[in-house]
Amino acid sequence: MSIEWKTPVTDREPADIVNKSAKAYLNAEDLSRIESNAGYISVLLNLYLYPILIQSKKWDKVKIPTTADIKRICDNVDSFADVFYRPNEFADVKYLAEKSLGYQDVNDLETNLLLIKTLLDYMIAGFHKSNQTGFKAGKNSYLPRRRV
Repeated sequence: MSIEWKTPVTDREPADIVNKSAKAYLNAEDLSRIESNAGYISVLLNLYLYPILIQSKKWDKVKIPTTADIKRICDNVDSFADVFYRPNEFADVKYLAEKSLGYQDVNDLETNLLLIKTLLDYMIAGFHKSNQTGFKAGKNSYLPRRRV
């Protein structure tokens, strides 16, 4: 897989805005990380037969996100829950583009990506454990019969 997972930033807080720290601003690095992580999840979902197609964009310091860009990103993140699983903790991000993004909204986007990745990691780890038991399915393989 050529896309790498990048650790999301999920701890933005009001003090970041007051202190004008780097976390107070949504920049090209943040957008690139979010888009890259969405791509990573998309590849995994497709690999494990949860078909999904997302659109992404490469960001640099010159590009300014439009409302359409934010809507696309939010739709991408929301579509993962539609295709795979929507945990109770999954924040509703579908309509974030209709308002001005706040620090908590961006936290929610990145937390949602992390939730889906964590669930995928658990699912994949479960596959590996199942394979270690020696279970094989095929033409000449039989499961033991339960004795009554």
